Amino acid sequence: MNLPRICCKSMYSMGSMAGILGARLWAVAFSWAQYAANPMQVLMFWGGGLSIQGAVMANVLLALWFFHRKGLSFKRFVDIGAPALILGQAIGRIGCLLNGDAYGKPTDAWYGVVYQPGTPAYEAWGQVSLVLAELFEAGLG
Repeated sequence: MNLPRICCKSMYSMGSMAGILGARLWAVAFSWAQYAANPMQVLMFWGGGLSIQGAVMANVLLALWFFHRKGLSFKRFVDIGAPALILGQAIGRIGCLLNGDAYGKPTDAWYGVVYQPGTPAYEAWGQVSLVLAELFEAGLG
């Protein structure tokens, strides 16, 4: 069974928006104490606070609704869309590296990195060289 091209384009467009919204809502829901004092920060997603779990959840719900409405196979779409999920995770992990909010253990190895002041990694470990766990997970290390 082939999925009509127009349906895939519509799903990808809506999925991009749902992914960003779901990622933000998930991050805010699990860090509400950080936003309670200034709720307007909830809208400032460009400052960080996106979560792959929220993006996946939002897109699964969207896909279930969308493909049921169109009378198409959800399972077929999941087979087609799985590589995009893996790519999204890899891109997100690169973002974690640049933001310094997910990091590995201290290391003396050549591939260790010292994060800049102001990042969560620096706040936790200071000038200590850390394993690039994000890149290992992203498949680039």
